[in-house]
Amino acid sequence: MEEQPVGPLRILLVDDEPAMGNSLGRLLGEHGHEVAVARDGAGGLRLYRQQPFDLVITDVIMPGMSGVSFVERLQGIDPKARVLVITGQPGSPQAEQLLRMGACGVVIKPFTFDELLAAIERGTYARALTV
Repeated sequence: MEEQPVGPLRILLVDDEPAMGNSLGRLLGEHGHEVAVARDGAGGLRLYRQQPFDLVITDVIMPGMSGVSFVERLQGIDPKARVLVITGQPGSPQAEQLLRMGACGVVIKPFTFDELLAAIERGTYARALTV
């Protein structure tokens, strides 16, 4: 079976770094995705309750609510939520825990936008095959 390009997705991006959130949100939007940006886990949960998203991209280390706590609460809202993790800490125990919790992948900062797009493609395609 040949991989098909991922169509436009509704993406929730949760990152406490405004520059990262704004630039990724803009670039993903330019690639046809509809993007909502939250600055923390609580904001991400509020947005997710308002509308479903095809993919959630979350940072691991955030003040207030860690990426692990965010994903635990997100899975309480939607056990089938698709999550892609971004982190500046390669091999972090939290990123490994998120993978065990069902995250579709981890992208290590700094990354190129093409690397992020490839991870989105892999994660959404793999999920489509298992659903």
